Amino acid sequence: MNNVKIISYTPNIHNLLLQFMIEQYPYRSKEYISWWLHNIKSYDCDTQQKTKVAVIGDVIVGCTTFNECCAYVDGSKTKLYYEANTIVCPNFRGCGIGKLLYNEISKEEYRCTIGMTKAAYTIESRLFKDKLELNPIRVYITANWYFLRTFITRKSMEK
Repeated sequence: MNNVKIISYTPNIHNLLLQFMIEQYPYRSKEYISWWLHNIKSYDCDTQQKTKVAVIGDVIVGCTTFNECCAYVDGSKTKLYYEANTIVCPNFRGCGIGKLLYNEISKEEYRCTIGMTKAAYTIESRLFKDKLELNPIRVYITANWYFLRTFITRKSMEK
């Protein structure tokens, strides 16, 4: 797949990426996908560019997205980047596009991911030797509590 390019997200491709993700995730609500991408669009340029998009010409064939959050690491508040929604169009799976995307995001510091699919777990375990496995239930509860608290805080600040 030497004609595949991995590019960074910019607001110019927002609508194309939104349409791609809606098509690739038919069982997720359009509102959720729109909300997720709206968060990316609202960040500064450095954070936006952590989201990677695989393209052939001007057609999106895969992506992995990042949202930003904060956590206390060794007692200090640290910005983390939550990676999720990595997907490759079914017609292009098995061609190495997922590996290209993961190679790009592996360069990011302070990256975390939750709720990996079996395919993602297989790819990541080959690429990242220092991966930390945690109890998924505890991670989901903690992450969802954080996102819920952030949402409530944002909504109360809008009033």
